[in-house]
Amino acid sequence: MVEPGKVEGEQENKPRRRGLWIALICVVVIIVAVAAAAGIYAIVFSSAASRLEVGNVDLSRVPDGTYEGSFRLYHDSAVVRVVVKDHRIDEVTVVIKPSGFEEYGEEIVERVLREQAIDIDTVSGSTTSQKVILRAIQDALSGQQD
Repeated sequence: MVEPGKVEGEQENKPRRRGLWIALICVVVIIVAVAAAAGIYAIVFSSAASRLEVGNVDLSRVPDGTYEGSFRLYHDSAVVRVVVKDHRIDEVTVVIKPSGFEEYGEEIVERVLREQAIDIDTVSGSTTSQKVILRAIQDALSGQQD
C-alpha cells in the first residue's frame, strides 16, 4: 500500500539517487585532485627549468673522440653523442630527443656547432628542451677534460 502523497516506487529510488550523488561527488573530487596535481607539477617543473643553467666546456682540454652524455629534468630528457676533432665540436647527434625538439632542437645543435660553445642563448618557446640538450652536451664533454 502506498502512503498518501507518495508515488509508488519513490521509496526504493531514494537510496539509488543517494548512491548516484555520492558517485558524482567522488568523480568531481577526483577530477579536482588530478587538476591540482597537474598544476603543482607544472609549477615545480617551470621553476626548476627557470633555474637550469648551462656552463661552458674548455674544448682545448677535450681530446678527440666520441662522447655520450645525458640530462633529465622531470619528464624532459635528452641523450646526445658528441664528436670532437682538433678540439672542436665536429658533430652532435641527439639520440633521445626532449619534447619540443622538432620545433627548435636542430637549431640549437646548429648554433652549438657554429659557435663552438654550449653556454648560448636559447630560443623563446622551447627554452627547457634546448637547455636539456645543452646540459646533455655539457655532460658528454665535461668529464673528458684533461
